[in-house]
Amino acid sequence: MKSDRTLEELALPAAPSVGALWWAKRVLSFMRDTRISGVILIGLLLLLWQELSVNEIVDSIYIPPVTKIFRALYETIVSGELPMHYGHSLARTFLGYFIATVLAISLGIIIGWSRIAFNLTEPLTELCRPVPSPAIIPMIILLLGIGNEMKVFIITWACFWPRWTIARRAAADIAHQGCSRWNPGFKSPAL
Repeated sequence: MKSDRTLEELALPAAPSVGALWWAKRVLSFMRDTRISGVILIGLLLLLWQELSVNEIVDSIYIPPVTKIFRALYETIVSGELPMHYGHSLARTFLGYFIATVLAISLGIIIGWSRIAFNLTEPLTELCRPVPSPAIIPMIILLLGIGNEMKVFIITWACFWPRWTIARRAAADIAHQGCSRWNPGFKSPAL
């Protein structure tokens, strides 16, 4: 049986040209060396989300179009509502951080310098310190309500323990090494 195809038609497809290989390597190198591929992926996912919502493949009540979300975001920024809420959140954050820092350093120095204070407080602090902030939220809501006091307390709780641990440890190290103004030969290990 004789085939009507010629040898050229039966041959393998031609190899890509040198220029095409160079561009492919260039694109792969660019995507590997920059984060633009992640930005492109986010853009494609947002485009997919928009199309699924607009074409009602998914219910737009539960997953609204991206354009509607960005429009609402723009309106809350322009109206001043969003910056106002950001300001209140930052004020609560700074207040909680400040309270935690002052309390943690003060108590950490006292407990670090005094072995009696350390022995008295160590069981209680080791009981409270590992408790994560979200775990105490229900109890704090019952005690303080859901106002600013509760939010500031949670921020203070979360910021207190790391600072307290550092201050206590530093004060204990200094106290055990005999640092005082009467010991001028002392050099801090941090220096």
